[in-house]
Amino acid sequence: MKKRMTMLVGCLLILFVSGGCSNKEEEVYFGTIEGKKQTIYSQLEGEVDSIETEEQQEIKANDLLCSLKDDYYELQRKEAEAALSNVEVKKKEAEEQGATDNQLKMIEGELNQANALLEQVEYTKSQTKINAPKSGIVSEWLVSEGDFVIVGTPLVNILTDEPYELTIFVPQKKLSDFSLNQSVTITSVAHSDKSFEGFVKQIADEAVFSPQNNETLDDQAEKVFPIQIRVEDNNQLKPGMDVSVEL
Repeated sequence: MKKRMTMLVGCLLILFVSGGCSNKEEEVYFGTIEGKKQTIYSQLEGEVDSIETEEQQEIKANDLLCSLKDDYYELQRKEAEAALSNVEVKKKEAEEQGATDNQLKMIEGELNQANALLEQVEYTKSQTKINAPKSGIVSEWLVSEGDFVIVGTPLVNILTDEPYELTIFVPQKKLSDFSLNQSVTITSVAHSDKSFEGFVKQIADEAVFSPQNNETLDDQAEKVFPIQIRVEDNNQLKPGMDVSVEL
């Protein structure tokens, strides 16, 4: 009787452990939604003449963002235009006076140089108009009207309308769970009753140490691989939102 009771308890224990092992807990990873920011820099030096858009305003590609005063560059254009006109007159007079082929060839070279100079100053003047390279939202103006800028001065940050992304950090022992273009489920603190779809965009080729947002010392001691996730929803999810990711 005692022997039968021992065997029965052993069987129940095995069933209990087996049942517990079958309830595998899903891995959850955490990250922050990131938008694609782009900084627009001045290509010229000059005074900011006008700012045409406000912060948080939606923009389309090629929309005018701001402009620099172009008085100086317009003067250069007029001078180049006058120089070209003079060479054209010189060429006409030379032809009428029976200039030699060598003389005409030299004048033709002057004409080409004058044309090139005019094209260059016209292009330079066009850079006084700063247009949006992509559609998106004006995130932050870094200058004001009346500011003097030089080449390379950052003018404005825009948040492009490209799909948002986030980065999760996966322990190396779990890396085999992920593959490129794999679908993942994203949930947000701000929209706890909804889920969003994302896709694995990039898996790092090299491990790094756990970032500071992994809380425990054990986590920080473990090497992880950064994985970039492309987010399909650009309307409800916003840059800076905390989200969780599950397979």
